[in-house]
Amino acid sequence: MGQYRLQNSSWHKKYPFLSYLTVFLIGILSHKSFFISMKETALWSYFLLFLVLALIFHILKTTKQHLNFSRSIFLYLSFFMLGSICDFHNDIRNQEQWYGHHLQRAEVLKIRTSDSPERKEKTILIPAQVEGVYINDSFQPTGGSIKVYLYLSDSLKEIQSGTTLIIPNHLIEIKGNGNPHSFDYAEYLKNNNLFHQVFLSQDAILAFPKKNDNRNSFAAKLRTKLQESIRNNIADSITSSMVAATLLNDRSMLDDELWQAYSVTGIAHIIAISGMHVSILFGVLLFLLRWIKSKKLEWIKYFIAIPLVWLYIIITNYPPSAVRAAVMFTLLACSIKLNRRSGSINILIVAGFILLFYNTNWIYDTGVQLSFSAVLSIYIFYQPIKMLWRPTSKIIEYLWNVVSVSLAAQVLVFPLVIYYFHQFPVWVLLANIPATFYSLLLMIGALGIFVLDAVSIPCQWLGELLTYMTDLFHLVIYFFSENTPKIMQHFYLSELDFWILMIAVLFLSAFFLKKKTLFLFSGLGTIILMVINLTIQDLYAAKQRKIIVYNISGNSVIDYIEGKKHRSIQQPDQVMSSKDYQFNLFPAHLGFRMMDTLKKEISSDFWEINNKKILYLSANSRQTTNDTFPIDYLILNKECVFNPEFWYEAFRPQKIILDGSFPRWKAMKWKNDLTEMDVPVHWVQEDGAWVFE
Repeated sequence: MGQYRLQNSSWHKKYPFLSYLTVFLIGILSHKSFFISMKETALWSYFLLFLVLALIFHILKTTKQHLNFSRSIFLYLSFFMLGSICDFHNDIRNQEQWYGHHLQRAEVLKIRTSDSPERKEKTILIPAQVEGVYINDSFQPTGGSIKVYLYLSDSLKEIQSGTTLIIPNHLIEIKGNGNPHSFDYAEYLKNNNLFHQVFLSQDAILAFPKKNDNRNSFAAKLRTKLQESIRNNIADSITSSMVAATLLNDRSMLDDELWQAYSVTGIAHIIAISGMHVSILFGVLLFLLRWIKSKKLEWIKYFIAIPLVWLYIIITNYPPSAVRAAVMFTLLACSIKLNRRSGSINILIVAGFILLFYNTNWIYDTGVQLSFSAVLSIYIFYQPIKMLWRPTSKIIEYLWNVVSVSLAAQVLVFPLVIYYFHQFPVWVLLANIPATFYSLLLMIGALGIFVLDAVSIPCQWLGELLTYMTDLFHLVIYFFSENTPKIMQHFYLSELDFWILMIAVLFLSAFFLKKKTLFLFSGLGTIILMVINLTIQDLYAAKQRKIIVYNISGNSVIDYIEGKKHRSIQQPDQVMSSKDYQFNLFPAHLGFRMMDTLKKEISSDFWEINNKKILYLSANSRQTTNDTFPIDYLILNKECVFNPEFWYEAFRPQKIILDGSFPRWKAMKWKNDLTEMDVPVHWVQEDGAWVFE
């Protein structure tokens, strides 16, 4: 009965598809968590059963409430199972052609590079598609993506996208670095159906020269042409990287310091292809088509602009947040053509269903979450915020509209920003004003360069104009970044903290919109609950003692933690990049509430915690002794001499830890040799960071 009343409530009439999308989402999450081992036939059987039952109750066309209630239940169950089915098919491991099913028997693999190689510190990363595995004297066709890392050398030849390679089957599973509270990159890759990687030297591969392939898509050729146009007409590296990021979704050349400044000020969305860029492009196209003035022919504008928008999406390699915007514009065009102008929120709901139907893993994509939250927040809060003040000046009114949009977007977005990026952009409202103008002018200028270059008209002057504009804009952004209080960059929320904060935001938002005191007290009560939870976490952090051996490739980094303070121990000649600190140490420091440095003197190679003794053996440690010094855990640096007999004679450790400084070949050799001697070994690059508490 309750469900029937729910269906007749005003919100259900206003947003009829919202409840079905919610059940569809629950089906996706349930499959990932509980039903992942269920067979495809079982999933389809349940789906068809529930759908048939829903149709039967619908055909009855009865006015009895319990039958209508049953129809709704079975229809919801159909959407629930549909979510599970979509998630099943989205996982490449459920496909017979996946290369992973043949790894135990495969001798070599035939792969094709799928994108341009990316230079790393010690390797070249080559994204690739597995086209076949060699079993029983023949190649069997397969599918799936892998990461190929080639060690840098003077003789390493350039490998272009589309090159065919024959490589040995030395694939290893991609694992997370295990550093506490850091971004789980391995889980991110798994959500993109990427599970294995391989490290090879050039002499271990056989490359076939790339053939002239006329099958290359028009979009791929156009992307290459646009990249050449950027290089030829924009001399400044920063400006060219900005154009490549905003027009082609190529962020490989962006400076880390610049990216951090954008992140701190809350305008990182302008250098990550998003709905804003699609909106600007769509607006420019509609402006060029403004000569079509008849309302009856208005749909023609959209049906000319929509294919060009989708071409842009294809060129940029389908960034999810931009796909969301393109889907919404397409639905809008269809509704105009059919004379059924649906509400914006309804279009957003349908767009969400289409995206997740296509790729269920996008539910975990940070860009998708931020994009949908921002758009939904704008739809809900923009008008109420805008009506708080009505400026008399046209210029001030326009600026107030920009601020209103920015403020409205932040209502549902800021909990996600704090959760994912550990900071609150205090200048976001002010920074978004120049950012909006800059994004608009940059895209228009870049499009102008592409058009002029295509017809062989010199346009380096336009590149210089964009450079001047970029320099001026970055002066403003760096000012905001440098004047952001450090405390606003040091937030940490656990998953539980995030949901408590989000519930509080929803209650307080409901009070702002409905003016009911029940929502106000509920929101304030939730905030009090969150404060209590954070206080408990702080009290626990004040009593903690830990040792962390981080998994940072090529670096020996150890943190000794005492209460809410820490002391980092590194080799004297070791220099850690700001990127390594930002992605590895900084999240741990935030998560364990240890942003202060321990002032008191402590040993840099020996610690005793809870009656367990831990020794860090560095290069300058003695390798001979006449005495025994029993310990529980022995941490080794790459500079140590391999001497297990001495280690066990002198220290008798229960486990040996190999830190992140080891090169891969050396760590694998040591681990294999020690394992053969029945010595427990923890290698951080393979087993994740080692944490003792």
